[in-house]
Amino acid sequence: MSIQEASGFADLGMWQEAWNAIEDAPAEDREKVEALRVRLRCCAPLGAWDIGVELARFLRDGNEEDRKAAALFWIALAKHDKFAAKDCLHAAIQAWPECRLAIIDDPELVLLLFPGLP
Repeated sequence: MSIQEASGFADLGMWQEAWNAIEDAPAEDREKVEALRVRLRCCAPLGAWDIGVELARFLRDGNEEDRKAAALFWIALAKHDKFAAKDCLHAAIQAWPECRLAIIDDPELVLLLFPGLP
């Protein structure tokens, strides 16, 4: 399997197949940043939160695509873990500031970030 195939599976929402494709790829390919981004995309749908946190921390300082992937994971984690939501949303904004508009446009996220709003 290739990372391109894994990415294709992820694009189709076939999360476990994408994860498995990365696992089946040669070791040198599994460590490439492209593979890490695909794996991070799979973490939230598969409930692999701990692995996702580590990958998001690693990717948050990369190129724009890396930072966007990290931010999207942090947003998913905020929705999953209401107690850590504020920290997750701050991490998302730090990784990829452009996500601020998506957060503001999402009533659920705004309430997680500002719980006192009516």
